[in-house]
Amino acid sequence: MYSGAVVYGAKNQSRCLAAVKGDHEHHRFFVGAAGLRDYPQNELLLLEYSEETNKLREASAYSHPGEIWHISPSPRDSSLCFTSSTRRGADPLCTLWRLSLPEFPHSPPSSPSKDAGDVPRSTTRHSPTQQAFTTSFLAGEGAKKSTKAQHRLIKGSRDQSMEPLITLPVDNDANKSRGGGGRVRCVLWGPEQETNGKVLAVDGEKARLYALQGSSDAQEMSNFDLGVEEKGEVQAAAWDPHDPWKVAIAQGRGIRHLDMRMEQATGMTETEQSSGFCHRFGVKDVDFNHAKPYCFVTGGEDRLIKFWDIRRTGQGPVKRLAGHAHWVWTVKYNPCHDQLLLSAGTDNLVNLWRISSISSAPLWEPEEGPEAPDVRVLAIQDHEESVYAVDWSAYPFLFASLSYDGRVVVNAVPPSEKYKILL
Repeated sequence: MYSGAVVYGAKNQSRCLAAVKGDHEHHRFFVGAAGLRDYPQNELLLLEYSEETNKLREASAYSHPGEIWHISPSPRDSSLCFTSSTRRGADPLCTLWRLSLPEFPHSPPSSPSKDAGDVPRSTTRHSPTQQAFTTSFLAGEGAKKSTKAQHRLIKGSRDQSMEPLITLPVDNDANKSRGGGGRVRCVLWGPEQETNGKVLAVDGEKARLYALQGSSDAQEMSNFDLGVEEKGEVQAAAWDPHDPWKVAIAQGRGIRHLDMRMEQATGMTETEQSSGFCHRFGVKDVDFNHAKPYCFVTGGEDRLIKFWDIRRTGQGPVKRLAGHAHWVWTVKYNPCHDQLLLSAGTDNLVNLWRISSISSAPLWEPEEGPEAPDVRVLAIQDHEESVYAVDWSAYPFLFASLSYDGRVVVNAVPPSEKYKILL
């Protein structure tokens, strides 16, 4: 049972963390090291949290070439994962890996242990959806192995390995001309059946849509020029869970709206009344509300969190929050309960918010006043350096945060807040 924050210290500096969404039976998180030393010093860590022991342990560690800047696990198959990395004296890489995962002895979150007569839990067991995705993607010549030396089969701890399947093309000309602009900022997996087997890679110049399913390599379907010289540097992106063809890209001081059915990127959300920007000094992150269409949240260098409705962006944000003393580096909606939001930044702080008034299911607490539905539930001060990543576990009331010194902290939504939402 969870009984307070749990801390794990990675040995290398780190910038990216992502929950393993393809496995709903365990609390697992990937952490990518970004140390300046060359391979094999950097690692892709797989951490597992156990509710039974209230401990966070290293389940496996995979040596990884270069600094890892972004991790994107498949939402359907827990053994597939993209990483975006750079290496001194070499071109940036964006690679899809197939991981050999260790066995997990602990019981699934909030579920009873299996009896001895049941089918034993295996790391290669998938749900029917995962099996269909893995079979169609990896069958026959479904994945082309790279022959580059830095993409050889790499061993992890306890004889686990990570095998490169596909390397996405990276605009190295842009990388050279813009001092690293060609690095892939993020890889987004398609959220719906129409985009199953498709990913969107957003680099310093363009957003590129690739087809992976049933292909011998990544096939570029279309690309969109983001106008970096005019609109500013790309920071992050989010795929609209309610529309499989629309993406929001945090760029410069605004949000670019991309409709992949069109030949070029559509307009920007820049206007807050007459100010001409979403965030005064720049937008750092964007995330969609998974339960309420047209709604998204942004965090920026002005220390603010802002909530938007795509249909009325010209009128300014629907709501603003001020809870950080420096840049808000990342914001993350709870994927199941949109009353909950995480924010973190370069003030070493992680905030858990209850934002009920603009959620899909507002909470009504008249005895606490009209503003009571929107409160900061937790201000987590367990980090000593800038917090660059937060994510929700596959179990929706547990989350993890990562600071630059490699410290990973796992926390949970307080029971009192959880029951307000569930009951």
